[in-house]
Amino acid sequence: EIGVRLVGSEMCIRDSDGVPRPDMNALDPNEIESVSVLKDASAAIYGVRAANGVILITTKKGTAGKTQLNYNGFFGYQKAIGLPDVLDAVGYMTLMNERELNNNRPILFTKEQIDEYRNGTKQSTDWAHMGQREFAPQQQHNISVNGGTEKVTYFVNFSYLDQDGFFESNSLNYQRYNIRSNISAQLTKRIKAEAFIGAWMDDKQNMSQNSSQLYKGVWSTEPIIPAYANDNPEYLNKVADGLHPLAITDRDISGYNDRERKNFSGTFNLEYKIPYIDGLVAKGSYSYDYQVQDNKIFNKAFNLWEYNKDTDTYKSSAYMSPSKIKREYIKKEHTLLQLSLAYKKKFLAVSYTHLRAHETD
Repeated sequence: EIGVRLVGSEMCIRDSDGVPRPDMNALDPNEIESVSVLKDASAAIYGVRAANGVILITTKKGTAGKTQLNYNGFFGYQKAIGLPDVLDAVGYMTLMNERELNNNRPILFTKEQIDEYRNGTKQSTDWAHMGQREFAPQQQHNISVNGGTEKVTYFVNFSYLDQDGFFESNSLNYQRYNIRSNISAQLTKRIKAEAFIGAWMDDKQNMSQNSSQLYKGVWSTEPIIPAYANDNPEYLNKVADGLHPLAITDRDISGYNDRERKNFSGTFNLEYKIPYIDGLVAKGSYSYDYQVQDNKIFNKAFNLWEYNKDTDTYKSSAYMSPSKIKREYIKKEHTLLQLSLAYKKKFLAVSYTHLRAHETD
């Protein structure tokens, strides 16, 4: 998600086109004209809420002239960096033996056991990259229309963003749609009307467990433990605390945590140039913001398995049991009416220097 915030500031105002708004992280960058940050004295007019600063965002407006149609788009790949780097089986077994020797205890693994992994007879389990892909595709497309006359100008923008996650199960995905329509109209010589309307909708699909649980399992599971019991893909092997990467990252196995948001914001301005006093302008502004959020959370119980070679049987262990389902619906509304009287006038300052000529006899 794309957004701007003041680093280290929890109490700051985010202002869009003259209206304080709590959430602007989902704004499309293609519809932003400028971003300004006010601190200290310059933010004082916003009161105590601006103790840590103000972020001012201005969206694009139309310009008089021929209609301009613009398209921007890209398709690319994301690559994860800073992922945990863990040892393979040979490195793990060697260090475990060194630990035992340093504590005057017998080693845990013989040379023959280590050589089985070194020569490829047995395969080390790469928990750090299991169920993950190196690159995740993403794409964004944007279409905007800009133009107007001396009386009416308009700017219309539509964009679509799609980001896939790094899990092979496709359990992580994000999509967002943005639309904006900014219209300005000079109704009469003295009256100007503006309507700034924006809306966005996003949908985030996620696994039921967060990523910290995934990497906790990666760090705590030995690379000598196979991913599958008896190397049978139908049975995920039992690991500590049930933190098996293939179970955690698959919504069909362990559930999901999905979020859908819909947001509408509208600002309507009316300016009136007061006659007989050049530069005096009265302005009324009304804004309405509406957002709904729908969360669907399903923590699904699943089984991991142990294989008994002597009896050729599988024993299951249940995790996240019992299953839990949760539904959240959040609605937010915000309205604001502002009335102002402003005086704008340029004064020309002229200074005269009077020179005297003195005559001497």
